Amino acid sequence: PKLNTIPPINTSNVTTMYYMFYECTNLVTIPELDTSNVTDMQYMFSYCNKLTTIPLIDISNVTTMEYMFNACYKLEEIKFKGNPQYLTKLTNMFYSTGRDVETPKMYYPQEFETNYQVIINALPSNWTAIPY
Repeated sequence: PKLNTIPPINTSNVTTMYYMFYECTNLVTIPELDTSNVTDMQYMFSYCNKLTTIPLIDISNVTTMEYMFNACYKLEEIKFKGNPQYLTKLTNMFYSTGRDVETPKMYYPQEFETNYQVIINALPSNWTAIPY
């Protein structure tokens, strides 16, 4: 796909973003998306290998994030919001993610630190988890 950016889109009623931007290999940026009703983010950004930043993304209703950032080699920063209390599937969520970046960062709300532990534990070794 030739997409290198996503125009602002209304995603407030979307419940699945399964494969939404899969293999958008030229995608560099995305706007902030309303993901408050999303339950499935499986493969959402998989193979978006030029994507550098994920703006604030609400994962409070998400159950599945398997391979979500697979092969996002240049990903430098992800910022999550919400309580990931329903998250049960995150196999290879960060597979080959940020491998071309020295110290990629994942930001998460400190108030839900206990529930983010499962995501923090899945981070590749070169990633840093930072509460805000």
